[in-house]
Order: sequence, then structure tokens, then C-alpha cells
Amino acid sequence: MRMASAGMNERRPRCRALRAGGSPSRRWPRGLLLVPTLLLLTLAGCAAGGRAGEHQLTRDERQLNVDSFDLIWRTIRDEHFDPALGGLNWNAVRNELRPQVRRAHTMPAARHAMSDAIERLKQSHFAIIPMTAYAGMASRHSDGGEGETGLVVRVLDGHALVTAVRPGSPAEQAGVQPGWEIVRVADDDVAPALTRIAESYATSTMQQYMLVAALAGWLAGPIGQPVTVTFQAADDRQTVLDLTRAAPEGQLVRFGHLPPLHLRFEARRIEPDVGYIAFNLFFDPATLMPAFEQAVGSYMNTTRGIIIDLRGNPGGLGVMSMGMAGWFVSHADQPLGVMRTRNAEIKFAIFPRAQTYDGRLAILVDGCSASTAEIMAGGLQDLGRARIFGTRTAGAALPSQVVRLPNGDGFQYATADYVTTSGHRLEGVGVTPDVEVQPTREQLLAGHDPVINAAAAWIRQ
Repeated sequence: MRMASAGMNERRPRCRALRAGGSPSRRWPRGLLLVPTLLLLTLAGCAAGGRAGEHQLTRDERQLNVDSFDLIWRTIRDEHFDPALGGLNWNAVRNELRPQVRRAHTMPAARHAMSDAIERLKQSHFAIIPMTAYAGMASRHSDGGEGETGLVVRVLDGHALVTAVRPGSPAEQAGVQPGWEIVRVADDDVAPALTRIAESYATSTMQQYMLVAALAGWLAGPIGQPVTVTFQAADDRQTVLDLTRAAPEGQLVRFGHLPPLHLRFEARRIEPDVGYIAFNLFFDPATLMPAFEQAVGSYMNTTRGIIIDLRGNPGGLGVMSMGMAGWFVSHADQPLGVMRTRNAEIKFAIFPRAQTYDGRLAILVDGCSASTAEIMAGGLQDLGRARIFGTRTAGAALPSQVVRLPNGDGFQYATADYVTTSGHRLEGVGVTPDVEVQPTREQLLAGHDPVINAAAAWIRQ
């Protein structure tokens, strides 16, 4: 079973004026949501001020924005897991920014002021989600998803390198190879934009996550529409290719009012006695959990070890990590970690299977592994059950939920903090691999995946 994710970022701001309205504030599906992907909507960005032709808000619409700001402010004041908000003067933030929302005559300007408030928390899983983003994504996903090229890209030493090419994708059909560098998308040079993003996140564990999000947004677009990409190929010659975007592969996933996603799952043996499992989201338990169970079961007593590849996995439903961990931990009293709300602590209990896998377990991560992926990797590392290979994760592990605002936008906010069993806080820190492995262009051009190779070598020892 092979499935593929869809980028949630956009190349340029597409936040059109939203005619505020809709139902009053209501809570959307709760669940334990651990996915920072909604942050990418703010990276795509709504312009701070009005533009020529921008819809001018009516008095009633401006009041709905004020009501929305008040709801955001009260929610953070009353439900944030840290009552002190890290020392932030929350009353002063309200006094400064609420008048800006009231004076805003366009939706981008109002959203900018609201986003300014929540960004001062300096934490993941807080974001304004423009209702226009949902509407736009709904229309683009109605025929199976926003188009993609099949390129898997990471930014290594400032260079946008292709680390993998999905089989059967437009990129593979055009002959793109791992190790090629993306120099230009359409008429835009990639390097200057990546430099600006890298500088903005210079001290953040989210730097790689944001860089890759931007690249994914530039490459994505309507299905059937080509995008011109200039590559630095293996011979260092520049190669210009028109890649016609295709529908994403995989199982379409809908969860509450999150934008649609596509789940991709792969299971195979990379060697006769080494199993390999990779998936890109912790969503759609009805599809993913049976596939995972079947894969682990097929490796039971026939392999020396299993590699679980969580590189690029932004997370999803936290409860799924507990169920998956149950295949590898035989004792029920060993939690992955603890979720701490303002008033309680909740253990992420592992539910062992009747028969557990006792071979070696390697988990692969990188700077785009976040939330539930970090919880699973960090928790099993803490318990001494898994060895982690790759690079440090995104450090975005806060459980969150989404509410609808009076103006029709969405608001994602964190409700808890999370620490591993040993007390290691993942937010803003991430999971540090036991074996640091960073691919090089030379290795990629030679057709190697050094992270998989290192994990397989450890399993064979």
C-alpha cells in the first residue's frame, strides 16, 4: 500500500478577504491532536495590511474580529498549561493588540494582529487558520488533492537537495535523481528565500521544518498544471524541467476541519532479516493500524530487527503512538511519557500486545519529524527499546485542539505540555538521535540512503 501527503503551504499569500460570519464559536473534534502542520498556514502568510481591491470590512465584521481576539485571549489565559505563560504579560498584550484588531479594515490586517499576540508565546501548535484556506483547499482537494511533483526535499547546508523521488511521480518520469539540487522554481531563485527563512529560525528546532514547508509550497499547485524547476544535476550542469503536477498518491484523510491530507504507507524487507516500515502521518487509524499490525506480524520471528522511518512525519493522533509502541514493549507499566495540563498529569500508557516483537528496533527521524512522531521516537528511546538514527527532530510536541472563531476562522491552541518518562521536555528541544547521520549530496547522488544504511548495519551487528 503506497500513499502520499499533500503540502499545506502555498507559494504566495492567497488570503483573500473573508466575509466574516458563520456559526458562533464552537469546539471542533477534540481527540489528542499532535500535529504542527497548521503552522504552515501562517508561514504561507496573510499580508499584514490591506491591498488595493481588498474587501473593506463592515462594522459588524470588525466586531466579529474583536470577538474573535477576545476568545483567543481568554482561551490562552484560562487553558494554557502554564498559568504564568512563561512570564509573558498577557494583559499588556491584550491592551496593545486589541485596538489594532478593532481598527483593522481588512481580514489580513486583523489576522496579523491576532497572530502577533499568539506568536509572543513562542510555542508551536498556536495558529490562526483562515477560513479561506479551508475553502481553497476543499476545492483543490475535491478531485483528489492539490497537485505535487513527487520530489522529497531537505535543506542541507543551505542547499535544497532532492533526497528521494517517489516512484511513478512526475519527477521520476522526468528523470530527476536524488542528490540533484533545486536552484530555481519558476522564475524565483530558491537560495535567497531559504536564507531568509533560515535566519528567521536560526535558533529554532523548527528551522528544517519551515524550510521544507516553504519548498513544498513552491512546488505544489493545481493538478495538471506544470511547474518549471531548474536543477543542478549530477554533472553540475543546470537542467530545466517542466514537471506537470499530479494528484497525490495514497489514502485521502479527513479529520474534523483539518485540511485534507493523504496517508502514505510502505512496508518491505530491505534485507532478508531486516524489516522496514514507513508512513507519513499518524491519522486514519482504521487504515494505518491494521497495515502496521500486518507488517510487524510478518516480521515476527523472521527478522533480526525492524526499521521504522518517521522522517518527514509531522504527527497526528497521539493515541496511535501508544498502540504502535505496544508491539515492542512487553510491560504495561512503561509509558511513553506524561502529558501535563494545567490541572492534571496523564500518562501515555503503552498497551502491550499478546505477542510483542523482541528484535532490534531502529527509528529514523529528521528535522521534519514532529509531534506524535517525536513522542513515539523519544518515548521508546527513553525506555531503551529503540535506537534513534538521523538528525534532531522539530521540537514541536504540544497536544492541541482547534476551535472555530466568531469570524469563521479557526484557532489551533496547545492544551498541554509533554515530557518523556525520564522528564525530558520535547517542546523546543526535540529528540536527539543516538546516532547522528546527515546525508551528503555525494551519498545521495551515489544512490545511498546513509540513515537507512546505518540503522541496518546496527541491526546486523
